[in-house]
Amino acid sequence: MNLMQQYYMQGYLHQSFTDTPVRQELIRVITDIHEGHIRPGFTLEEKYARSKDLRPSVHAYDPVFLNILFDQALPKMLKDVTGFDLHLVHVQLRISYPGESYMDWHRDTHIYNGKVVGNIPPVHKVIVYPDVGAKGDPKLHVIPGSHRRQFGNKYIDVAQTRLLKHATISSSNMHYLMFNTGLFHAVVPEPRETGSWRLIYSFAHDFQVAQFVSEQPLIEAYRQRRV
Repeated sequence: MNLMQQYYMQGYLHQSFTDTPVRQELIRVITDIHEGHIRPGFTLEEKYARSKDLRPSVHAYDPVFLNILFDQALPKMLKDVTGFDLHLVHVQLRISYPGESYMDWHRDTHIYNGKVVGNIPPVHKVIVYPDVGAKGDPKLHVIPGSHRRQFGNKYIDVAQTRLLKHATISSSNMHYLMFNTGLFHAVVPEPRETGSWRLIYSFAHDFQVAQFVSEQPLIEAYRQRRV
């Protein structure tokens, strides 16, 4: 199967980065933050229990957070595997701390008993789990194909997570994960006291962009880079 077919069938791709100065700079910047060297005007703030996000803006912190997308031709990859020209609508740099998973099995988009939660259609994410404080540790479980197998009853739907095999994505400075957020996925509990990082990009369709009101500076910066 080609990459588009794999993405359709599995709902995710786990791909290698090309080793470039930009990729190396990305890891260096995240390592500096991990070591406590955070630039003035930026902080780490809790959104979910046992995790903190870089605030107020990841893309404004350093150009490398947008540069890496174009350096690695990820916009083209997304278009190749989804068939759509998607827009970047959100970027998160998050550290996860020890304890229970801050986000166990879930879909970002689901419809149970007629109630819609999340974006329709689901957004697509690109996640990097750098080896910064976590060498090759498991970070995310995914259930291949579950984005195409959704049930309107929550209990029947969630039963998949107990019955079906999952794949595990581990930390790596040389890989990234691309996935449809309708896929069942679960954050692996963090074992290390120092915590571990994940860099999360969200991509949406043109007609969905207006929903992300607070992200307009990021959306415009991405658009200008694509011209």
